[in-house]
Amino acid sequence: MSPIVIWALVFVVSIAVLVKASDVFIEYSEKIGVAFGVPAYIMGISLVAFGTSLPELVSSLVAVFKGETSIVASNVIGSNIANVYLVMGVVGLVGSKLAMNFKMSKVDIVMFLGSALAMFLASWDMVFTRMEAVVFCIALIANLYFIFKADREESEVDEEDKLQWYVIPMLILCSIGIYFGASYNVESIIQLSTLLGIGTEVIAVTAVALGTSLPELVVSITAVRRGNIDMAIGNIQGSNIFNILAVMGIPGLITNLELTPILTQFSLPLMMLATFLYLAFVLPGKGLKKWMGALLLGIYIFFVVRLYL
Repeated sequence: MSPIVIWALVFVVSIAVLVKASDVFIEYSEKIGVAFGVPAYIMGISLVAFGTSLPELVSSLVAVFKGETSIVASNVIGSNIANVYLVMGVVGLVGSKLAMNFKMSKVDIVMFLGSALAMFLASWDMVFTRMEAVVFCIALIANLYFIFKADREESEVDEEDKLQWYVIPMLILCSIGIYFGASYNVESIIQLSTLLGIGTEVIAVTAVALGTSLPELVVSITAVRRGNIDMAIGNIQGSNIFNILAVMGIPGLITNLELTPILTQFSLPLMMLATFLYLAFVLPGKGLKKWMGALLLGIYIFFVVRLYL
C-alpha cells in the first residue's frame, strides 16, 4: 500500500474519530448542564456552537504546537465557507418550503458581521498577532455574556436528570479521543501535503474544513427534516461566530499565526461574501428559496475546484 493511501486513510479515520468524540463530549457535557439546572436555551446556543467548533479548535491547537500555524486560519476560513455555501446551500434546497421564524437580534447581527470583519482586517497582512488574539478572546467572552444574560432562570432538575457516575469518565475518554484524532489529523495533513506537493493550507481549507463541518451539515439536515429550519440557520450562525473568535483567538494567544496568499487573496474574500449572503438571505425572514441554495452550492463547488486547478 502506497504512503499516499496510508496517510489518506489516517486522515479519514482521524476526522471520523475527532468528529464523533466531539459529538459525544458535548452530549455528556449537556448532561452536566441539565444536572445543575442550566436552562435548555443557554445550553443549546452555547454548547451547540462550542460542540460543532470543537474539532476545529483542537486541530488548530495541535497544529500550533507542531509549528503549522497556517492550518489554524485555513480551518476557520474553510469551515465558515463550508457552513454557509455547503450547509446553508443544502438547507435551501431541502427546506425551501419551510417558513422561517428565525429573527436576528441587534447583538446577533453585530457579533456575526463584526467577527467576520475583524477576521478580515486582522488577517489581511498575513499575520494574526497575539494582541489581535486577545481582542478576539475578549469578544468571545462578551458574546458568551450576552448569551447567558438572555435567560438567567434556572431549570427544574428531575430525578432522572441527576448526574450519573459514568458522565465524568466518558468526558475523559472523549477528551483522549479528541486529542489523538486531532493529532493524527494534523500529521496526516503534513504528510499528504508533502507527498502530493500541495500546501497544507489548501488541504486544511477544503478537506479538513469539509470534515469538521459534517456535524453542522448533519444537524441542519436533521432539523430541516423535522420542519425546524430555524435550528439549522441558528446552528450555522453560532458556529461561524465561535469559529472566528475561539478557534483563531485561543491558539493565537500561544503564538502569532501565519496566513498564506491563497487564503488572504481568495479564501478570505469568499468568506466575507458568504457573510453578506447569509445576512441578505436571513434578515428578510422570508425563508430560503431553491435558487438561493443552488447559488450557494455553486459557489462552494467553484471554491473547491479553483483551489485544486
